[in-house]
Amino acid sequence: PWGWTAPSDSVIAMNHLKRLASPRRESAPAVRSAAAGQMDVFTRAALRAMPQLLPKHVALGLNAAVGRPGSAPLFDAALERLVEMRDDPLRDYSFNAQSVAMILNAFARAKVRDPRLVECLAQVILSRQPASGPSPEKVSTPLVDASDDTPQTWNGMNIGLICNALVKLGCWDPALFAHLAGMAHHAPASSF
Repeated sequence: PWGWTAPSDSVIAMNHLKRLASPRRESAPAVRSAAAGQMDVFTRAALRAMPQLLPKHVALGLNAAVGRPGSAPLFDAALERLVEMRDDPLRDYSFNAQSVAMILNAFARAKVRDPRLVECLAQVILSRQPASGPSPEKVSTPLVDASDDTPQTWNGMNIGLICNALVKLGCWDPALFAHLAGMAHHAPASSF
């Protein structure tokens, strides 16, 4: 119904509405109720927009949908989109540490365990090298955005969040955790 909006607008609206509808906010009950009702509208819009969303927008939409009744189709569509972005040889989709952490944590909090998710994002994580300063030979690929692959994005906090979510999702891959440990070892101490 909103042909004038960008695909990402629906997930941004979902994120704001979730905050507004939170029982922890001091919003009036009527405002929380209205926000919750609008969430359904924007969730459907996000589902339609999923084929155009970038990793960070998928992460926003999933986190807004956690705990919402009827959110399973959004998680299913998001997983399909993540695999599609990872496998796209023509476009350079940027999976930064924050979006990977948010996506994994959304699936973990929603208790949606799907081995395809871990397999998909493990490939993204394993494509990253520990931060050791800028490298002139770094190039962007479908899995790595060299401009976004910095110690600030793959920092201790994001690596910790990723590890925590992987465990909650039942992942115990020694190679993946060894790689994350190596990345953590090279992350600035102030980022933990």
